[in-house]
Amino acid sequence: MTYPLVEKSRERSEAGRHFVIEDYTKTPSLCRRGVWVGRRVDFSETVLMSFEHGQDDLSVGWIVNGAAISPAGYYAPCQGAPTIRYRCPGDGRNLHTISLMSTPGSDQDCVDLQVVFTRPPQWNPLEYGPSKKVCLQGRIVEWPWFLLQQEQQCWERFRNVFEKYVVVPRPVPAPPGPVERWIASLRGDEAATVRAELDTVEQLDHARDGDFLAEIRADLAARFLRWANSEDGPGAVDRSPPRSDPGRDSS
Repeated sequence: MTYPLVEKSRERSEAGRHFVIEDYTKTPSLCRRGVWVGRRVDFSETVLMSFEHGQDDLSVGWIVNGAAISPAGYYAPCQGAPTIRYRCPGDGRNLHTISLMSTPGSDQDCVDLQVVFTRPPQWNPLEYGPSKKVCLQGRIVEWPWFLLQQEQQCWERFRNVFEKYVVVPRPVPAPPGPVERWIASLRGDEAATVRAELDTVEQLDHARDGDFLAEIRADLAARFLRWANSEDGPGAVDRSPPRSDPGRDSS
């Protein structure tokens, strides 16, 4: 029988807060302009993961980021994720848990968690149970709701323009899909250029400006594909949490 690895709880304990200022006149973003004033909240996030195996007699262990760990009653650092620590609370006969905790103020980081076990009477060979990627963070920035609303409207506008004039693989995932994530990642000269190109294609006449329109579309597609094939592209979605509640941002 297959038993799941389950997230039993996720809690945050606040460690502090302070104002933050982001000047987007110096670091332009496609959909953020001017100077934003927000509030950064630092916290430790604790996630309790559970593996329960019914009446099967198993000797259970854990692998974190490819490394077997020793059961610890205190929080020890995870290999490959220095801002995340683990400990193993007291387990029952058929229930095994591991607690993961983030460092206050840290960026989001993730660990690959794997259950391993052996069976009697030889207690070998080692068998692999369920696995899961678990992401934690140690801070968020809360922005005014009206600024995030303006940003969302901007994203929707540019996403619609981009998908109208540039070929996007179908079906398009539900937001935040690749186009939204690409738009959100744009900074500096790249953001200014893409904004200008998207503004321009909206105004061009297909009959009169066909060649020019085709060149801009090709450039937009090339920029999107460069991002899509980069380490920050769509494959990075597994490392990212869902967008926070309105008025919040994990960056």
